[in-house]
Amino acid sequence: MPAVGGDLTWRAASNADIPKILQLVNAANKLDDPARVLVADDVNGPFTGSDAQPNSNTVIALDPTGQAVAYAATSPPEIQKLDSVVERSGVVHPQRRGQGIGTALLNWQDARARQMLANQSEDLPGWRGTSAPESAPATRALLEKNGFAEKRCWLEMQRDLSDEIPDPAVPSNIYITTPENLSEETRLAYNDSFQSHWGSAPDTPESWRNREQRADYRPDLSFVAVAENPAGAPEVTGLVISRVSPEKWEARGGSFAYIHLMGVRSSWRGKGIATALLAHSMQAFRSAGLERAELNVDADSPTGAVSVYENLGFRAAYRHSTYVKEY
Repeated sequence: MPAVGGDLTWRAASNADIPKILQLVNAANKLDDPARVLVADDVNGPFTGSDAQPNSNTVIALDPTGQAVAYAATSPPEIQKLDSVVERSGVVHPQRRGQGIGTALLNWQDARARQMLANQSEDLPGWRGTSAPESAPATRALLEKNGFAEKRCWLEMQRDLSDEIPDPAVPSNIYITTPENLSEETRLAYNDSFQSHWGSAPDTPESWRNREQRADYRPDLSFVAVAENPAGAPEVTGLVISRVSPEKWEARGGSFAYIHLMGVRSSWRGKGIATALLAHSMQAFRSAGLERAELNVDADSPTGAVSVYENLGFRAAYRHSTYVKEY
């Protein structure tokens, strides 16, 4: 465990610490990323799933009152194409910064990442990734000082639903419906559509269930475009998976639905499916009384996603970057 902060108690975090971690992260976001508010499902990743090892992959620092003032986690290595990737997250309370705690967390994560990568059965190049908002220059400077380099930029885009929304137009052999009773078909469509997406790895049935079990998942505001495959079975050709978290609305300036996933199978692109799904979704969001649609997209997406969104009236509102340290 990091040996800094003489008044702090360091230990592995547990599921019972999630409320403390959430309070810490949102306190830090008020300074680093004021428009971002997280909910419990956003921070419980290290404690869920069959491969979760919180005793080894998390650390938390508590002050004498029992409040969390620092937290870090690393994820088990994930194969992304020909690389092995360890994702990290870490945060220090604004009142405890400048005491070496952030550097200590990065050093702990570095040692843990190297250990996990060394224990892999496959000998692949490894790297560690983390995210930093454009609005947190101190965080970005700390990452760069510790060997991280900015690798990718992501745009958080918004669309006012009071503006005109085009009518969905899909090919005659495709219909749009909710993903109810099509969970596995939707997972397979997601894996296909994101196979060329930077930083993405295929979802397992377990990880897909975890997405569906989130409290903010809205199956009624999520949609799939469906066609019949040659065998006569339904094939999901595209998907929009949506989340709604009222806890996040105040910081964002109004109610919104967040398009968590949007993709079209590679063999079905160029047929207007993405535009139709987005138009259908936005009409549903508006009918549900929501003010905006929001999404996150790779600024350098090879599928041309940014242009699709801009053509539908989405505009970039915030930016954050993925920082990478290679081993």
